[in-house]
Amino acid sequence: MVTRRYLATELSPNYMITDNISAGVYYLYSRGLDNGTTRNTHFVTINSNISNIKLSNNLLFRLMPQFYYLKMDQQDGFYFTSTFVLSKRNFLCHYLLLSTRPSKPKSLPVRILYGMPLLLIHSAINM
Repeated sequence: MVTRRYLATELSPNYMITDNISAGVYYLYSRGLDNGTTRNTHFVTINSNISNIKLSNNLLFRLMPQFYYLKMDQQDGFYFTSTFVLSKRNFLCHYLLLSTRPSKPKSLPVRILYGMPLLLIHSAINM
């Protein structure tokens, strides 16, 4: 077993624009303390959450787009990720679709998650 130690700090302000729309910024810095670790990691994201989009009387949609910059020592890049959630009122299951795209994409990874309270079944698809 190998143990890696990091010292990390984060800042995460969020602003509620309306009851169903929020926007925020998130910053994480970590410092690797051991040999072989990433010495400096910077993660900065601008995110939003648009919830309770009514598709029908019982069907709701939620959109969570996010732009971020990640720098790990000398490697860095800009990315876009978005989570889409489709849910039905008074139903224990919801469906999530996650998509992450680098600024210079070769492929678009997509993850489909089926969520239930206390249970998450995960399948990954590369498209």
